[in-house]
Amino acid sequence: MKLLKKTNALFFLVILSSSIYSQNFKEKTDSSKGFVYTYIEGVDFNYRKYVLKNGLTVLMSVNIEKPRIYTCIAVKSGSNDDSKNATGLAHYLEHMLFKGTDKFGTTDYNTEKIYLDKIDDLYEKYNQIKDENKRKAIYKQIDSISGLAAKYSIANEYDKMYQSIGAQGTNAFTSFEETVYLNDIPANQIDAWLQIESERFRNPVLRLFHTELEAVYEEKNISLDDEDEKVDDALYADLFRNHNYGLQTTIGKTEHLKNPSLKSIREFYKKNYVPNNMAIVLSGFFDPDETIVKIDKAFGYMIPKELEKNKYGTEKIKEKINPLIVYGQESESVTIGYRLPGIQDKENYKTLLLSEVLDNSVSGLININLNNKFKVLEANAYLDQNKDYSVLILTGKPNKNQTLEEVKNLLMSQIDSIKFGKIDDKIISSVGFNESVNNERIFSNNVSTAYELLNTFTKEIDVKKKLEDPNLMMKTSKLDLSLYSKRMFTNNYSIVYKKQGIDTASNKIVKPEINSVELNRNKTSHFAKDILDNEIEIGKPVFIDFVNDIKKDSIQTNCELLYSKNKKNKLFSLTYVFEFGNFADNELPIAFKLLKISGTQKQSAEKMAREFYNLGCSFNIYTGNEQMYIQLKGIDSTFQRASSTLDYLIQNVNIEKSALKNLVNSTIQQNNEAKSDKYKIQEALNNFVKFGKENPTTTQLSSKKLKRIKVENIENKLKTIFAYNHKVLYDGPREESEVVSVIRKNHTIPQVKLIEPQNRIFAPVKYNTPQVFFTNYDMVQAEIYWYADGSPYEVNKVPIVNLFNEYYDGGMGSIVFQTIRESKALAYSTFLAYKNPTSNNNNGIFSAYIGTQADKLDSAIVSMNSLINDLQFSESLFENTKKSIIGQVASNRILSEQKLFYYLRSKRLNNNYDIRKDVFSKTAQLSFSDLQNFHNNEIKSKTKAILIVGSKKKIDLKELNRFGEVHEIKTKDLFSR
Repeated sequence: MKLLKKTNALFFLVILSSSIYSQNFKEKTDSSKGFVYTYIEGVDFNYRKYVLKNGLTVLMSVNIEKPRIYTCIAVKSGSNDDSKNATGLAHYLEHMLFKGTDKFGTTDYNTEKIYLDKIDDLYEKYNQIKDENKRKAIYKQIDSISGLAAKYSIANEYDKMYQSIGAQGTNAFTSFEETVYLNDIPANQIDAWLQIESERFRNPVLRLFHTELEAVYEEKNISLDDEDEKVDDALYADLFRNHNYGLQTTIGKTEHLKNPSLKSIREFYKKNYVPNNMAIVLSGFFDPDETIVKIDKAFGYMIPKELEKNKYGTEKIKEKINPLIVYGQESESVTIGYRLPGIQDKENYKTLLLSEVLDNSVSGLININLNNKFKVLEANAYLDQNKDYSVLILTGKPNKNQTLEEVKNLLMSQIDSIKFGKIDDKIISSVGFNESVNNERIFSNNVSTAYELLNTFTKEIDVKKKLEDPNLMMKTSKLDLSLYSKRMFTNNYSIVYKKQGIDTASNKIVKPEINSVELNRNKTSHFAKDILDNEIEIGKPVFIDFVNDIKKDSIQTNCELLYSKNKKNKLFSLTYVFEFGNFADNELPIAFKLLKISGTQKQSAEKMAREFYNLGCSFNIYTGNEQMYIQLKGIDSTFQRASSTLDYLIQNVNIEKSALKNLVNSTIQQNNEAKSDKYKIQEALNNFVKFGKENPTTTQLSSKKLKRIKVENIENKLKTIFAYNHKVLYDGPREESEVVSVIRKNHTIPQVKLIEPQNRIFAPVKYNTPQVFFTNYDMVQAEIYWYADGSPYEVNKVPIVNLFNEYYDGGMGSIVFQTIRESKALAYSTFLAYKNPTSNNNNGIFSAYIGTQADKLDSAIVSMNSLINDLQFSESLFENTKKSIIGQVASNRILSEQKLFYYLRSKRLNNNYDIRKDVFSKTAQLSFSDLQNFHNNEIKSKTKAILIVGSKKKIDLKELNRFGEVHEIKTKDLFSR
């Protein structure tokens, strides 16, 4: 293939023909059934905005692709609205909104309230006393009375109701300006959703508070171990001296968390949880005319109130920039944050443009000038947009022997390039074009659409603005951007140097003495019973027909096309799939990293990167352990050109020796720094325990082997990669025959015979006696894992494995979550699951996890061991779980390219049909004795290994002997040399 020299003409043709949102959008109003709504002419995601009589905002987007609805209920209040003397209130309240009301979550509210009122008063008394002995005495009273109150509570009844209707992703989050409650529900359960949610917000009861308080403590302690979060906190505190973005954090200050006030939390609710400060967002399959009537009826009881606006002093330009220093164990870095106008600013599209010109992951200044040329170990830029201010953040990690000051200067020089117009002429219009492609992707998906609509409410912007931004970007000249950047980039920034060293400011929250509370999981309130007993006809499931739904064509003898028609939008994805990966050739990650930053003899690496970006395409490579993907995604009008360019690059790649040398040095440095990274250590310890000394971590390329890699060998690997058996997956709007024609024309198969690479198989370790493996890491928390080798794949076990996982650990209403967190307050996060094999080459795996404070480690292990060895029975939960699974299968759809990947995953297990058929048809017939047999055979009977990463200063290894033979594994023994 010959590359066109005049890409300019093609590029602008692409923009004219493919810019998804090129017209001027018009907001209009209409009415239906007496409700007035705003919509936008010229969009195809069926957007509507209502404001009801009581001020409640309702945002809708209809998508009939699958019979589910993604829901958000947003409160336009977050940590910004916390009192200065009681931070963390918004976040506390978010947790408590899952505990129920006077109608659900309780068996006898009138009696329960007597105890709850006493707890209220005791907390107020507790907060006024400084003497630690007196505080402990009061907390003992709180614990005792909480135990009495818990006899009338029903833990996680909210989640039990949602599980029964087949909901997924039940959760919530709190940030500066918002608190948002999430659910993904089957479309035919919208009435149940409205019934639950309208009651949830009517009169929330702050029950089971002291155990939930412990979960918040755990969340705070996790943040004390998170070095990135510590950097962000320092950065925002320096950027915002007069605004709550910097004056307080969402989770709250330690001294405030130690002194919670239930009365203050309740006041926060009364002040902020009012209809004129709330929105309901729906994206999915529903009738908007009928649904708005139901919403008005369900939430019409809410009474609006006058809202108080936060007032802040003006943030000033600094006279001098004084870098801050944060210490931690992980690799060093520099973070720069520029304080910019908020998202409502009329020139916000220029702020977005600045961010993308700096870093768009492909051809931004940081991508091209720093990362691809190895000027730093790693760098990026991103934009944190909020209502009052946005922050443009630049981060960088130094190469060996490079100072943080040098990294800072390199990052700042990229900003200077924009200021003084030293950027490629086409990058601005390319950013606008790619933004329009991204909008097409966003508004084709229920979840991303819901979040975009959510932002329009909480950030108080118009959705029309999001759609118009690409065109405004494309109309911006280089001079305009230069002048704007000179105005924006002044002394309005802060710098944080993250250095390796001991952090002496870690203000841990110590575990108070509390007793576990009753869960009453087999009891049901009258309100919940109505939901649980309401039998709604299960929708008809749609399964994939592997013969008729997956279109197949032969490209050549070693290359088969799998085709799926995308009728939703103008986007395509093209993926080359190989059934081998790092386990077959551990030089592959190096080869494909080089491919991403290389060009050809005729096209430089920089021009090649810009070529893909100009075409509105992302080109990515995934080198997994057992499979490898080369994937191209973009807008359909550039499919032929983009696929041809990708194939040309692979066949003609030209790798500079300096690039290989730099990448090898960078990889060696990253491997060395992994030894101080908590998450890398946890992953390495897991591999060590599962497979022994010879495992996926220790067999990675050593420094010596990395240095022996030859350019010619890497080039040959890449140029001949398509000689191996592979599949081409296409999902897009083009007809199958046209796709076949394009691929046959563009896709070159080298005419060489190669032996197919075989993935190395790591034999799992089978333990005959209990073992405990410990690796020292100085941290507040302790990370605890359980592991046991499972059995080979059996198709008839899929329904029971699915049922076990959903019943025991399928969300906040599950056995594990309720016991570990709700009853005993031992962790913020926990799980227990049996994972089926991913192919016929490996076994299943049993695993469990608790992240807890070091002083709770003993209790955490005892509690999890109890759950592992003794299967807990709850008849109501068991039946509820089966109902949930069936409802989820009936309403879920595997769409677009995921259909093709699902087919390939099935074939790796020799499944010749959609295994969800068995889950749907057999789950209802499964009994608890079936579950008990599975548990006995696959979990209870297996000898477990326990893995712990924690601080030796806080954990007595001798005390761990009662759980198994203890082995202390040094960090250096977990990694390759």
